[in-house]
Amino acid sequence: MKRSFIPFALAAALCTLTSCGSKADKEQSSSALSADTTTAVTTAANTESAADTTTTAKNSTEAVSVTTSDTGNADYSEYQSIALDLVERYYEMHPNFLFKFNSFINLDDTVTFKLADPFMQREITDVVFARISGKGLELNSMEDIMDYKKTVYSKSFAEKYPMSEPAVISDEYSNGDYIDETNIDNLDLLYYENYIIYKGNLYASTVLPRVGWIGHTAPTEPVIITDVTDSSFRAYYPGYCGTPDMEHSQSCDIVDFIIDPDCGEWRINDILTQNHSVYEEKAAELNS
Repeated sequence: MKRSFIPFALAAALCTLTSCGSKADKEQSSSALSADTTTAVTTAANTESAADTTTTAKNSTEAVSVTTSDTGNADYSEYQSIALDLVERYYEMHPNFLFKFNSFINLDDTVTFKLADPFMQREITDVVFARISGKGLELNSMEDIMDYKKTVYSKSFAEKYPMSEPAVISDEYSNGDYIDETNIDNLDLLYYENYIIYKGNLYASTVLPRVGWIGHTAPTEPVIITDVTDSSFRAYYPGYCGTPDMEHSQSCDIVDFIIDPDCGEWRINDILTQNHSVYEEKAAELNS
């Protein structure tokens, strides 16, 4: 079988990165969160204003200032704007990374191989791989993908979840060819590969996700901001999670933000999805 794997020198590549990401504007963890002890306040925000501030969020250190609202509470609206911007971009990014960049594939530049389908008793099926070059986003390597992640993740958070190396397809194969993977374990099948290198180009699989889908809607309740310091803050971010059968449930993301020392801009440093009751408890605590 004419298939091999390309060595992926991720550690070396990461050492050369000097910014939080150079790709424009666009995975989920449950690691432990840490909190600083500062004043916690929630600021009301409706859906319309949330949409407006998302596009104008200020992510640099110069942008954030804390003022006093008419009620006498600290106004953390700028922190809310940062949270709205980065968390929504996280959710735009998350399914695309996990499910092969379906929103950014270029269907005008594809290659198809006939592969064993593990869900159909290994019957042969066409699997289309597409270049990631749609909607103004072009990725040519795994280093590009990691760099892209850093437009939303802090460098340290991104490096906790390195991308798997792509499978290399021999140039001897042509578009539409059958690739014989007889005696290959299911989990090693090309059917499961997120990315391949073919004739020097990076392609993403367009196979629909088989492990479920997590949808998300922007919050219609206030984003609660707590634990603010000069270089960090936490947001309790309400939303809805969805599944393929359209069942939905309310949720609360606890998101830690830091000024990433690698680029001096606000980035997500950790995110943990909880039941919506966590949001309700925090709101009640602050309003008591």
